[in-house]
Amino acid sequence: MKIALTQKNEGKITAALKKINGRKTGHIFPTGKELLAAAAMAEDALGALNLPRSKRAGASAIVTSGGRMPAAYKYRVSVNRVTMVRTSQTWTATKIEIDQVWDGGAQKITLLPMQEKVILAGIRSQYSVA
Repeated sequence: MKIALTQKNEGKITAALKKINGRKTGHIFPTGKELLAAAAMAEDALGALNLPRSKRAGASAIVTSGGRMPAAYKYRVSVNRVTMVRTSQTWTATKIEIDQVWDGGAQKITLLPMQEKVILAGIRSQYSVA
């Protein structure tokens, strides 16, 4: 399944989430709006790394719905785990699944080696070593 994470596709995203989530209601992405917000956060993370928009294609992110659970919470919670890939224009959800975790709300960005080089070159241009 590939769904472009855009406002235009919000209905498709919500329908896919409802199909996957079934009757689950807590700690999940209930609508496409939350998943669009997660894609915006991933885009902001790439921006915070000063990665130019033209070099962002190919980056991927794994986002987990939900949030921190109390340490005394005895059971795992059902969350959505969404794998997204950045295309030249937008983020695309490539996999949406249910997972059982102790803590949700995680986001992990994976860069291509070329993207890492661009980021490091930008950082190195800001200082010199004596």
